[in-house]
Amino acid sequence: MLKAIIFDNDGVIAESEIIRFMHLKKLAEEKGHYGLDEKKHLKLLIGMRSSELLRRVFGTKMGEHIIEEIVQKRRQDWEEKPEDFIKPMKGVKEVCEKLSGKYTLAVASTATRRVVEAT
Repeated sequence: MLKAIIFDNDGVIAESEIIRFMHLKKLAEEKGHYGLDEKKHLKLLIGMRSSELLRRVFGTKMGEHIIEEIVQKRRQDWEEKPEDFIKPMKGVKEVCEKLSGKYTLAVASTATRRVVEAT
């Protein structure tokens, strides 16, 4: 008998991957590094650290100090206001309301607790 339902956060409860990607792209461009392309690189970012994506795309053209600055800024922006980077998936609120009285509901995520709570 089913007693609990565990939802993944990103892509199930909320969409943040495209928002995260666009933010990373903006930060890279502010440092003069153009070339992050949604069609080519978004799928790479899923499950990958931002720093690793930047290394793969820009290689040695982007120094480690720039990568660290971008990653720190991205992290700071997310920690300060995670709700700016999260878009709830359509219908998720209604589904959770219907299930909440019948099952124990939980969220699994590699995101920070603050981001999950904001979601």
